[in-house]
Amino acid sequence: MPALAGDIAAGTRRATILRHADPALQTVFPSARDGAKEADEGFFDDPAHAQIVANQRGEILARTRRFVVDVEGSLALDPSTGTPTVRLIDADQQVNMLMFASRIEEDAETEMTSLELY
Repeated sequence: MPALAGDIAAGTRRATILRHADPALQTVFPSARDGAKEADEGFFDDPAHAQIVANQRGEILARTRRFVVDVEGSLALDPSTGTPTVRLIDADQQVNMLMFASRIEEDAETEMTSLELY
């Protein structure tokens, strides 16, 4: 089936990159970043809608404690049984709480697992 003109236009239009910045947070923590190496991908027809989502994501990240933890070896986490949760204990960060894993990355070469915890 040939591509429709509208599909071709949508697939070839220029990307727009939007950012969320919290001036109050940047005043207290001038070097604060969300830790992302690349921009998160999203597809919106209207840049205003994309900005709304970027702002909402920024609000969530600004008010939620998030940690990236590297664990030696492979973990037997099965997302089909529910959201994987782990207890994070870190005296330096004053954390002792049950958190859910929002991102799980296993590196077979280094035999390390990286967890992003909320």
